[in-house]
Amino acid sequence: TFERARSSDGLIYISINATARPGCAPWQGKVISLNNESGTVLDLDDNRHTIYPVSETTYGQPAGILGISCHHRASRFNPGLTAIRGENKSVKELTDGYEVRKRRTDIEYQVKTAKRKAAVAKANGDTAGFEAQVQKSKAAQERLRDYCDKTGLDYRKDRLQVYGYNH
Repeated sequence: TFERARSSDGLIYISINATARPGCAPWQGKVISLNNESGTVLDLDDNRHTIYPVSETTYGQPAGILGISCHHRASRFNPGLTAIRGENKSVKELTDGYEVRKRRTDIEYQVKTAKRKAAVAKANGDTAGFEAQVQKSKAAQERLRDYCDKTGLDYRKDRLQVYGYNH
């Protein structure tokens, strides 16, 4: 049943983020009860929303909603007064941006790892090892540039800096 006059105590909705992690994506744009209640409720536009008990969500898990490095917001949901937009997107649509950015981060990590190994080789006087790691770093940077060009993401040199590496 619809409950327009339902008390909003303990009802929140989760913001929508195009780069959501897989543990967060299913809960975006959803109404969640912090009191572990369930049911349905109407929003400002008379759209019906299911109320999910917080115990059914990934809340409280490190990779879950509002967990470590989660970029979502939880806002109070007031039945009949709050409008939720974009909640009809599929989980795949909402996690595609996350996977694209995660791949960029993985390639950036490869660049930094090669630079760290080069710095260690140089400090130990291993010229051949240093040159090999420099070449790995350059190859990974080229992969990163290509990936950023292909996906439209920013190529950020500031994310590739490694202390002790000056080449």
